[in-house]
Amino acid sequence: MERTGECAHLAVAAQGRSLVIDQIESPASLRVNVQVGQASPLHCTALGKVLLAFGGVPIPEKLEPYTARTITGRAELRRSLEKIRSAGYAVDDEEYDPGVRCIAVPALAFRGTVVGSLGISGPASRMTRERLPGLAAIVVEVGREFGQRVSFDNS
Repeated sequence: MERTGECAHLAVAAQGRSLVIDQIESPASLRVNVQVGQASPLHCTALGKVLLAFGGVPIPEKLEPYTARTITGRAELRRSLEKIRSAGYAVDDEEYDPGVRCIAVPALAFRGTVVGSLGISGPASRMTRERLPGLAAIVVEVGREFGQRVSFDNS
């Protein structure tokens, strides 16, 4: 949050959804506020797509549409997950909430195990498509730092 100015979230997979377990709010007056304990779909949120792409979480049977941008086809979602694996991060480009964009990366722990996802969310008016690559680089870096802080080796 400090480096991007956007709300930051940490989520885990729970009962076929992405469950927010921690949040740091942005000080901006216009912000995306997600409550701790909120569960969201996997297929159309950045936090959820990271869990699908990296966390071994199965693709949900039903891919419900939430906006006109929501991926609702399994083949299209699989292609999107491959791109996410290649890029190292996921983007929600107004796929769950109109006017909201999110970027997420895997939250890694011991020996690179994916324990969840962490990311940022903000209004699309501020998280413009032009800013996404720079913001993604920050989120990827913070994700790497997170993994280094929580990882340890008992050998």
